[in-house]
Amino acid sequence: MPMKKILTFLALFVLLFVLIDSVAAEKCYVNATKIVKVEIEVPYNVTKYETVRIGEGSPHCERTMWNYSTSKSVSFQNINQTPYFVCSITISNRANESAEWTFYAKYNDASKTITDKVVLEVMGEESKTHSFFYKNPLLNTNCEIIMEKTPIKEVCFYSFYKEVKKPVIVTLYKNITVDQKVVEQIEVDCDSILAKPNIFQRIWLFFKYLFS
Repeated sequence: MPMKKILTFLALFVLLFVLIDSVAAEKCYVNATKIVKVEIEVPYNVTKYETVRIGEGSPHCERTMWNYSTSKSVSFQNINQTPYFVCSITISNRANESAEWTFYAKYNDASKTITDKVVLEVMGEESKTHSFFYKNPLLNTNCEIIMEKTPIKEVCFYSFYKEVKKPVIVTLYKNITVDQKVVEQIEVDCDSILAKPNIFQRIWLFFKYLFS
């Protein structure tokens, strides 16, 4: 075998070893789990005390009118091809607590028709509307809303007052550090997880490369 061919053969053999090493030395990625410290907020309750005034002795109470207003509206409507006279009342409750109103409607027809009584509850600082429907009305049909019962507010006064501490539960939050698992990809040498070709595998790969 001429020397030139032998040198070429040896050069190719060495080059193939280098290529095989470079392939084997490529980087690989694996999933790794690690523990990290994170801060989270957790709630907890504490008891605080606020000062309130309470009355002592026998109270002196007065009944006052409830803080509210009403408005009436009328209209003629055609519902399912039937004419109706609609008499509506809107009650606006300006107090900060709910209350009930009892009322009914009275029409100006020949029979002086009176509707059934309605008890309407209106939440504090809200308004609510109730409508009465009069079937087949005349053009001059009208109505009147009769209030039968309205809420009364009772206000009591005491001659003497004292201040006391009242417990109140308050929810606060605090930060605590906890362990948390985190999965991330890390770069490793493929030699550490893949088997490196032995000498016989290298020779086989060399001839496979040479004659491919």
